[in-house]
Amino acid sequence: NCTAERFQVNRGPWQPWAPVWVSLRTTGDERQPVRVNVDKVRCLRLIAGVWTATCCSVEVWVRPRTSDRIVLQQLFLADEYRAVLEAFPRPETVHHILDAGANIGLAAVLFALYFPNARVFSVEAHPGNFEMLQ
Repeated sequence: NCTAERFQVNRGPWQPWAPVWVSLRTTGDERQPVRVNVDKVRCLRLIAGVWTATCCSVEVWVRPRTSDRIVLQQLFLADEYRAVLEAFPRPETVHHILDAGANIGLAAVLFALYFPNARVFSVEAHPGNFEMLQ
C-alpha cells in the first residue's frame, strides 16, 4: 500500500495530512511556494535486475492558499491515478507520456516515478501554474 500517511512541510516535523491541509489552506503566501515531502508514493525501481513496484518518498513544491493542496491530496493521498498506473502491466515499457493540462506538475512527478523509462511532456497554459511546473 503506497498511500501517503505522513507529510513534512519545509523540513519541519512529519505529520498527518489534516494539519498540513489546514496549514496550506490558511497560512503562507501563494507567491512563496513551500516544500512538501510525502512519505509514500507509488513508484517503480530496478531491484536485483527486476523492475519492481514499490513505495518511494518524494519532494514537491506547492503554493499555500491555492488549489495545489487539492491536487496534492488527489494524487498522493487519495491515489486517484491508481487505475491509470495499474493499467500498464509493464510500466518500464512506456516511453512517452503527454500530460496536457499539467497544472503545477504533480502528476508529471508521479508519472516519472512510476514510468522510469518514459519522457514526460507537460503542457500548461496558465502562467502561474506554468511557472511552478518549470
